[in-house]
Amino acid sequence: MKITKEKLTDFLSGRGFYLVLAACLIVVGVVAWTAYSGFDIINEPVGELSSQNSSIFIYSSEQEVSSELPAGTNAKEPYSSQEVSSAPVSPSADIIARTFYSPVEGEVVKSFSADELTFSKTYEDMRIHSATDFSCEENSAVLSCGNGLVTSVINDSELGVCVEIDHGNGLIAYYCGLKDNLPVSKGTAVNEKAVIGYIGEIPGECADGSHLHLEFYKDGEPVDPMDFIN
Repeated sequence: MKITKEKLTDFLSGRGFYLVLAACLIVVGVVAWTAYSGFDIINEPVGELSSQNSSIFIYSSEQEVSSELPAGTNAKEPYSSQEVSSAPVSPSADIIARTFYSPVEGEVVKSFSADELTFSKTYEDMRIHSATDFSCEENSAVLSCGNGLVTSVINDSELGVCVEIDHGNGLIAYYCGLKDNLPVSKGTAVNEKAVIGYIGEIPGECADGSHLHLEFYKDGEPVDPMDFIN
């Protein structure tokens, strides 16, 4: 069909022109809305890390662990080759000792002698020594030989500060010659190798140098601690 100049002029001046213009505007609007919506979808974040979880992770990685020792102690840890527990156990724990360990790292310097008299350097006489003495430096940590319950803390004029531990099955131990800054008290249940005190002084054996005086009693009778200690 041939479109004459006159027909084109009539179309542009009539309703047809406005219909075409409206249609064009609708098409442009649809295209623009689709493009805008598509942009939002593409840029919408898929997921975010929880700021709370991130804070927890950072805090955990920067936590500090206190390594301070009680006042009057040294930094030397006993039993570097063995596992040492520094805290008492809960009262509900098993307090019967089935295995016994040496309470300090030092060697035996005076053996148990309930029947034979031994020479006392402090008093310069012969007397019974119903204990085992272990050499160790002052302030050294003293460990519980086994599981047990602290039944008493005594300040004896001869043996100094003593911690009494009931190890069960009729066996009572006295750890003597300690400082008074004890990490345990009466009623404390302890694990084997738990720190129960620190080496201090023994007035009745001061001439023997720094050491731990350990007494064991089985059903009320003195026994040699080395018969039990591995």
